[in-house]
Amino acid sequence: MKKILFFVCSLLLVFSTSSNVFATATDPNAELSTDAGALFSVDAISGCSGDDLTSLFDETSARAVDGSPQLTDVEISEANGQLVFDAILKYADIDMRLSSSGDIYKNEKTSNSGTYDDLILAEMADIDGIHFVQFRVDKNKPEIFIVLQLTQSKELLSFNIPIEPDVFNNMYDIADNPLSGKDLEEKIAALYSVSHNLIDAESSTTKYHWSSPVCTTQGSPIPKGTFNGWADLFKDLKDGSAKLSDHPNVEADLFKGTGWQDDNAWNIPYMVMSYSKPNGPGQYLTQFTLLDIITQDHRLNNDTYKLALQLQYSSGALVKYDEYTDMLTVLYFDFGLSFDHVSVGIGDLTDNAFFINRIVSRKYLEEGNLVKAFITLYPPADSAVSVLEGLSDETNQPATEIRYFPDTLSAQLAKHNGKIIKGIVATSATDRLTLPGHLINIGGDAKYDPTKGFSWMWEYEFSCSCSL
Repeated sequence: MKKILFFVCSLLLVFSTSSNVFATATDPNAELSTDAGALFSVDAISGCSGDDLTSLFDETSARAVDGSPQLTDVEISEANGQLVFDAILKYADIDMRLSSSGDIYKNEKTSNSGTYDDLILAEMADIDGIHFVQFRVDKNKPEIFIVLQLTQSKELLSFNIPIEPDVFNNMYDIADNPLSGKDLEEKIAALYSVSHNLIDAESSTTKYHWSSPVCTTQGSPIPKGTFNGWADLFKDLKDGSAKLSDHPNVEADLFKGTGWQDDNAWNIPYMVMSYSKPNGPGQYLTQFTLLDIITQDHRLNNDTYKLALQLQYSSGALVKYDEYTDMLTVLYFDFGLSFDHVSVGIGDLTDNAFFINRIVSRKYLEEGNLVKAFITLYPPADSAVSVLEGLSDETNQPATEIRYFPDTLSAQLAKHNGKIIKGIVATSATDRLTLPGHLINIGGDAKYDPTKGFSWMWEYEFSCSCSL
């Protein structure tokens, strides 16, 4: 049976005019409450519903007041350093009181902040039958944004509550972050992402494998690349924001909520990985990284060719995209994706060409000097399905150390039972590349018949994870 997405959205605000609120959206002159802990109240607010984030945040879908979810008697306060939320939810056959509390976090300035002091998030406890996905206060709207999920049907409900600036300021002042530095950045990123906090949220890890076209000693065509386009975008984002349409040499869809995506090229090679999800009407949250892929190939002498491949973490950031303004805004720099099990390989040498040495190097999040390295062995006439398959002779090779192999065809055939070394591979295993400058590389010299030439392939793969 075809699944039909259902969307209902409306907006109905009735603000309290009693004296026990700090401020209301319709009464900018409201006085601060004399009741300790009271922050905000509203009599009634109607919201939106949807089967998934796309339908929940799609403002072009049909809207109707009848049947939309409603919160009444909303009270927001502070007690013992926690945010306290109390309201009555009415939707379909639901008519129940919601009472929840949680720790309060604010995006105060850290060493990696792109923007700061404009966001409050609370890690709210679930209620019987209701999963509290998000409680967010945005200074720039300004508004309180709430997302709930029905635990049985998984249906989503959202509520946008306009507020006066004083409401944000008062909440910001009482928020006493229990975390700081990188731990706070990780917490803000996780709480700010609606998709991250859904029931049965999709995996935040993906695997990626990429092989180059066949390369030869006669050279390869150089396609038009956009590495500089991505590098220019990161440069502009250092100011905190950039207009996406001002950067035509990047793939804009990577910022528009479509999950895992990539953009890449060989020979002027690079790789951009991104994870992007809807995060409100017209809003998307994206974590992305630019990888610089370096290849080297040149003749050393009449019968020896030098080949090398490096994968380096160039730049990374966590950004939000507003499709109404076309602006990308940085939450945190140096907060890109995390890469592990990164493997780089050169192989599938043809025409009896073979490697006579191997050199590796590394710079990971984890300290150390060893690189897990392999060779691939095939009979001279055979071809490899993948450079990264059929690995043998696992070695923990010290970085920058050269490992030598037999340097004649007959010696390799004798040593390896009729096979020759057609590929060399290095892998980070469980060690991670997470920051600019992290890298892994491999290189080697290949002997070949200069009357024939030979071809080869570059190949890399990795597992990639995000914080959203």
